[in-house]
Amino acid sequence: MVFVGALLRRAPRRMQCRGMATKIVSSQPITLEEKNDALEVLLQRGPDTKALTIPLVWLRDHCRHPASYNQATNQRKSNATNLFECAEIVGKESVSVTDENKLAIRWKDGLQSQFHVSDIVECSELDPPPVLSNYVKSWKQLAPDELPRIHISGFSMKTLAGLFVKYGMVIVDGVEANPHATEQFCRSIAPIHNTFFGSFWVFSNKTQEKGEEYHEDTAYGNESIGPHTDGTYFQQTPGIQVFHCLHVAERGGDTLLVDGLYCANQLKKQNPEAFRILTEHKVSYFPILLIFKLQTFRYRSYRILWFLTGFEQEM
Repeated sequence: MVFVGALLRRAPRRMQCRGMATKIVSSQPITLEEKNDALEVLLQRGPDTKALTIPLVWLRDHCRHPASYNQATNQRKSNATNLFECAEIVGKESVSVTDENKLAIRWKDGLQSQFHVSDIVECSELDPPPVLSNYVKSWKQLAPDELPRIHISGFSMKTLAGLFVKYGMVIVDGVEANPHATEQFCRSIAPIHNTFFGSFWVFSNKTQEKGEEYHEDTAYGNESIGPHTDGTYFQQTPGIQVFHCLHVAERGGDTLLVDGLYCANQLKKQNPEAFRILTEHKVSYFPILLIFKLQTFRYRSYRILWFLTGFEQEM
């Protein structure tokens, strides 16, 4: 049994934009994580009012004062290393609304910013959040003949994306059973994420016999390893995984997929507190990066130095 594998990078998330006639009714400092680290801005659209929460660090980062922004090149001048320290105000008197359409802020360091309501609205999502059940479907409600699948001959990125969002997996039929056709299809979906196996690789439980490149990984043998999540040790975990069976095994080799949405819903029902902690609390972690440095000496002898480095991040 021979498989090809590839990891595809996630596309960057983008905020949806909405254009609307809106005015600012009021604004006041509120607390998200630390005291007075955000503003609650009350917006009015026709007869409706909506409260919008804006972190101060976002406002400082989007300040268009000449000291912070180059209008000619559309580039920031601000220093990202002290952005949070600069995003401080003294109190509610530091924030005011002018002409019902401008939010004025006097920062603790003396810098002054103005934000037009149209710019704030353009970078905000004011509509109610979408109902998840309208867009996704648990596999428990999925009959075998309802497996999400499309044929390569009628391939549509829109259809693929819709099925992938709804079910979390898609079967694509009709792709030629060779590495070149598989890689070509992968690259048509998204950029391939490079790994220590390379960006694209062929593996088998009989790799050594077939003369293919050897990958030392338990998953590529005959031993069952059970459900698991791949790529969690990468600094940027894969957004999509693609597997294509090039040679079917005489027996075994079944693919096992787990409905993560159903698992999360079960946890929420059985242990709401655990679900709340996992979804609301930031967890610090330390990714370990392995750095290779090649030292050269006379007569071209070499030594490889290994460095382990870690830095704290939050997820």
